[in-house]
Amino acid sequence: MTIFNNLFQIIKRKQIGIILFLLFSIPILGDDFDPSLFTPKGCNSNDLNCGFVPSSQKDYRSFAVSPNSNKRYRGLPSSHDLSDTMPPVGSQGTQGSCVGWATTYALKSFQEKQERNWSYDIKWELKKVPAGGNMYYLVYQPAGKMSTVFSPAFTYNQINRGVDGGSSIGTALDLITEKGALPYNQMPYNEKDYRTKPNSSQLNNAIKFKGLRYYRVDFRNPTAMKTEIYKGNPIVIGMLVDDGFQKMKKGVYDRPAGSPKGGHAMTIVGYDDDKVSPNGHKGAYKLINSWGQSWGENGFGWVSYKAMASLNREAWVLIDEVTEQKNDDSPPVVPSKTSIKAPSDVTASRGSFSNKIVVKWSNVSNANVYIIQRAEGNDREDFEDLAYTEELLYEDSAIEADKSYHYRIISGLVEEEKETYSEPEDSPIAEGFAKTEVVKKPSKISGVDLALEKNNRVKISWTEDESTTKYQVGRYDTKNKKWKLIAKTSNSNYTDKRPIKGYKNYYIIRGTNNKGSGSWSQAKEVFISNKSKNSIPSTITDLSAGRGEIGKINLTWSKSDGANLYAIYRFLISQNSWAKTEIVYTNSYTDTSNEAQKGNPIAYVVVAGNSSGYSEYSNYAYGVATSSSLAKRGNVLPPPANLKVKIKNGTASLSWDKVKGADEYYVFYKERGDDELEFVKSSGTKTKFDFKIPSKGESYFVAVKSKSTLGGESIPSNLVPVFEPKPFVKKSSRFLKEAGIENFTGKWKGSFWDGKKSIQNIELEISSNGNHFKAQIKSNGKSIGNYEGSYAAMSDYLETENFKMHAKGPEGKISEIAELVIENKKISKSEVEIGLTRE
Repeated sequence: MTIFNNLFQIIKRKQIGIILFLLFSIPILGDDFDPSLFTPKGCNSNDLNCGFVPSSQKDYRSFAVSPNSNKRYRGLPSSHDLSDTMPPVGSQGTQGSCVGWATTYALKSFQEKQERNWSYDIKWELKKVPAGGNMYYLVYQPAGKMSTVFSPAFTYNQINRGVDGGSSIGTALDLITEKGALPYNQMPYNEKDYRTKPNSSQLNNAIKFKGLRYYRVDFRNPTAMKTEIYKGNPIVIGMLVDDGFQKMKKGVYDRPAGSPKGGHAMTIVGYDDDKVSPNGHKGAYKLINSWGQSWGENGFGWVSYKAMASLNREAWVLIDEVTEQKNDDSPPVVPSKTSIKAPSDVTASRGSFSNKIVVKWSNVSNANVYIIQRAEGNDREDFEDLAYTEELLYEDSAIEADKSYHYRIISGLVEEEKETYSEPEDSPIAEGFAKTEVVKKPSKISGVDLALEKNNRVKISWTEDESTTKYQVGRYDTKNKKWKLIAKTSNSNYTDKRPIKGYKNYYIIRGTNNKGSGSWSQAKEVFISNKSKNSIPSTITDLSAGRGEIGKINLTWSKSDGANLYAIYRFLISQNSWAKTEIVYTNSYTDTSNEAQKGNPIAYVVVAGNSSGYSEYSNYAYGVATSSSLAKRGNVLPPPANLKVKIKNGTASLSWDKVKGADEYYVFYKERGDDELEFVKSSGTKTKFDFKIPSKGESYFVAVKSKSTLGGESIPSNLVPVFEPKPFVKKSSRFLKEAGIENFTGKWKGSFWDGKKSIQNIELEISSNGNHFKAQIKSNGKSIGNYEGSYAAMSDYLETENFKMHAKGPEGKISEIAELVIENKKISKSEVEIGLTRE
């Protein structure tokens, strides 16, 4: 580095100001790093704008959490590093484009490299640049084709509203999922140009590099963060930086040092549990920055888990779109009846009731049964079957108040010959408890589902909540970039008649009552096509296929606005092959093919199409007909529909719809895992039957067949689960009611910054007496509130009205990281989320 130091001294002696040379260039300054050359003009303690503009707390918290954030993974390696597969570190210069660099140059370049198996064709070379007279600068300039890395300018210049004032990560991800990303060489980055927009040719070229969807990540949960990295998902973050971070070289950054500078976006590319910081923090994340290769360790840096929890504001992962444009002769992936997904969302009531816990979950399209499993107290790995149901809600009354329970859901597809279940570990885990002191606000809404109806209307439905008197419906669209309250209703559904066409529309729901409002649900999204924009139709989400009709299978689905045809893919399960694709022009189809008439099961997928292309594939629907030949020979009837069951005192009371022409009904059952049904008894002409459950604690499935006097038996009806748990035995308590409260007691600190006001330094002190707690909170040294309430033993939550604290681990030890959700007007006008670390 001698030549660099000598050059630096010559320049200093001549009093020549060092400036960032032209576009793409990075001056080499020897061992000294000058932050002013790599950071925007607003990156100071007054403006607090280093390029990352945080979303509002409501906006950020309303977006769906990554499915990995609520799961409990075991066996993660102690370290994982993606940095060798990231693009060479570049520099944003003094432009506030860090969001573009983090999302597009770093993340999108990485994703396309992984998917297309190409090499980066960019490198940064040292070159001499004349500086007048006999002087010159040594600078890094990009060389190569630059066609396999992606342009931060394409993203930033479209989202900064014509002002070099930074941008939000969510807005950048919106753009990538809607318009794609553009190779660097087609729109080179120029730190002096933040206004030039891509032309029509560039926009067309970017479409092939679109993202599919994005999620926020629970960045205060190291397990969730590490899981994303281990699965190959770099995480884009926006965190507060300061003098110490700007001047960091080797080692681990673990706490604020010097004056704050504002929010900065970067990308996490690795982790190491064994990294130890100067102040003893164990574990750190590795990130790629956009301040050139002379910052940190060749442009990379390390931040401790604890510092990330308190200083970071947002974390996102992008799921990339890897499928090519569909056409009517390219079949989807072969359907598998050997796999089924777990619900993506599971919630449990916490303190809403004194005598029960209400568990809710999201629908899985091809599931016909759900298994509710429960673990008690600190036995968090000892899950046992609690109930089986076809519904999306279960009320657990076999509980003790003021004690914590954990729940997970297994999805099942149960048929006569075969049963398929989701992996238990794939389910999110929800904690719930009943409390002697009931929390009066409504529970979080779950089970949100969207369906497209005629004229682009969106029907939103959700699981009813008994603590709610009215529901609020919020909508966010990627055109206006803001949430809007669009309805208040007493029903558990609402139809949006005017969604924003040509954009993604997101919907959230929350309950209200006379004590206040509950938390917003996770967001659900749907793309609304716009004929005038020549956009592709929306994906069909409600495909259904008939069962048991003679010689035919009826398919139905809601119309996709903008579609003028539908391509129907038929997979013949018995032959393990695709049949001829059918094209229809209405939203229904009757399959009378030879395969259907023979009574063979068929899997269906439908895509909507127009002159612009085809939608994504719909969910699979499985159908089966009653064989035509059997029906002709023996007057075979269709099976009974709408089989229902109610369980009480060891008896399953069955009921079903009457079948025209049926003179008798046969009841069958099988134990879980069996591959054939056993005959129980005939109910005669009655459409009701009481089935005596053979054994409590064992699971069974029941079906009914119809029969005419001279005909044969129908195929079985849908199978319904029958399960009665063994009598609840109260376990002898191995701990007191206050056990676990030590995860919360003591002193905590954090900060709140919404991107608008100055930073608030937050202090929190928790004390307890038995399971009763008191919380005292300060902002910038001044007391701003006191809260108190009761604690449920072994819970990860400490809750009372307008105050919720969630301990984040590490597991098995006294918590060092926590998240505080609080409603306090002295902090913010609305409810906010604050990261805390133990002092």
